[in-house]
Amino acid sequence: MRKNIRIISLLVIISFGLTLSGCYKSDKYIFVDSTFNYVGDPVNFYDNTYIEVFKIALSEISEEEFISRNNENVIRNHLNSKCYEVNITLKFSDEDSGSQYSFDYLGKIGDRSDGYQILLKLDNESEDLDADLTIILQFLGPIGSSTASEETAGRISVVVIKNEINGVVDNANYIDFPALLYIEEGKWKWNIMQ
Repeated sequence: MRKNIRIISLLVIISFGLTLSGCYKSDKYIFVDSTFNYVGDPVNFYDNTYIEVFKIALSEISEEEFISRNNENVIRNHLNSKCYEVNITLKFSDEDSGSQYSFDYLGKIGDRSDGYQILLKLDNESEDLDADLTIILQFLGPIGSSTASEETAGRISVVVIKNEINGVVDNANYIDFPALLYIEEGKWKWNIMQ
């Protein structure tokens, strides 16, 4: 009898643990046509080259368009499988206006929920900059939101995991990159309330 209680208790604990880990690893956020903006002081990116503006704009596209792009400047939402064209704009401090930069979509990060990996290509002659940055875009809910599934993403955490700048891998002169972008006001909603 005692042995059966221990076995049942162990099974309950294992089941509970698997349920919790499944909650944390599943994708939670959907995308809408929107723009995410960096809000903050200019960031010293590389050797006194500052980034003032960083924007990521999403526009829904068809499956056929996604396939034809061959993983360039596109992303697929893993929660609902919708496809998006993605325009990344950066403005360096000594530029009059920002420029769009291309990237290769490398896919989802293993079992990490709402994490997408890209290879951003920063080729900028005026900054004497030729850089490839491997980045994780981690989609998050809006500030103060619940963690319910199928909520519209309201923020993007940006983490550079590898850099190659002007031919040097993991360049020692790399300093920082804008780390958090927010969706433009009025573009998000809690879909569970619909």
